[in-house]
Amino acid sequence: MSERLNKRRIDPAKWARAGQCLKGMVDLAVLPRLTALLTCSDGVATVNLQFGVDRDGQPGILGVVTATLQTTCQRCLEKMQLDVGAAVSLGIVSSPEQAQQLSMAYEPLIVGEDPVSIAALVEDELILALPIVAVHPPAECGVGDRVVARGVVEPVPDETTDRRGRKGKKNPFEVLKKLREGR
Repeated sequence: MSERLNKRRIDPAKWARAGQCLKGMVDLAVLPRLTALLTCSDGVATVNLQFGVDRDGQPGILGVVTATLQTTCQRCLEKMQLDVGAAVSLGIVSSPEQAQQLSMAYEPLIVGEDPVSIAALVEDELILALPIVAVHPPAECGVGDRVVARGVVEPVPDETTDRRGRKGKKNPFEVLKKLREGR
């Protein structure tokens, strides 16, 4: 059984020097900024992080954070499951100046004297891994529009039949005509 890391706080630099590994789960319900973006706070994030020091002497964290999130499809507005995986590559630094000197292989994790919350770290990584717009795959989406290649939504033409049985586009002023005739 995996360890619950909801309240776990650590000193990342100390863990990196010791070459520690951290595996466990964080309940989504304890991640308020993330759950504000979701339709349901049920579930867990799975955490697998390796702390260490690279060849250049840079302490860091490498690993993966994954979760299945419940959100809303922005195309059809129905609930959907979204599998999110974040590759973690953090360089542990103590100041913004050190962050500027960090290798491009790392994102900075600026730490002070206080221990770092694993839940907050996981929450940050999952939020950054979210897509800009969450949508179902086109075949699963319940939208009434026709979805064409490259994810572009093209409205289905609104056709009508005139008195002679010919098909044509619906006149947008037809409603006004009916209102006028009703007077």
